[in-house]
Amino acid sequence: MTTAPSAHTSPTATAFPLKYFVLAFSFTWALWLPAVLDARGLISSLPVPAQALGAFGPLVAAVVVTAQEGGRARIRSLLRRIVRWRVAPVWYGVALLGPLALTLGSMALHVALGGQPPSLGALIGALPMVLIMFVYMMIFVALGEEVGWRGYAFPHCRRDTVRSSLA
Repeated sequence: MTTAPSAHTSPTATAFPLKYFVLAFSFTWALWLPAVLDARGLISSLPVPAQALGAFGPLVAAVVVTAQEGGRARIRSLLRRIVRWRVAPVWYGVALLGPLALTLGSMALHVALGGQPPSLGALIGALPMVLIMFVYMMIFVALGEEVGWRGYAFPHCRRDTVRSSLA
């Protein structure tokens, strides 16, 4: 026995988010494919950093589909979750400083097993690039992808999984 959707739920809000996946991959690969062709020398240099902008495909898709499904209120809800603290602040410290601790630990293990210690000058010289990569990853990977995959797609797919297991 099936029941009709209630007035509060639209069919697009409860169905598998196929529109989201198509839009996310289309936006991403519309920028990444020319970047790949450019890197291979098959086309001339691109006027925009297509590879970096392609990382925003999941975010763009999440905002577009959320706007279609629920308007500004749903978009605000989606974007508000970016800054919501879900765990104790110490875990944010672990997430941000953990890679540094692992890197330093692996360097110490390398030296303990007989390897050459890195020069202090090389470490200091690498610091600006490490900071640039950190900022790049936080903006392009965390913001560009996680809002779409974790903020939009995961909850929708999870609802479908729960719904199908109850049927």
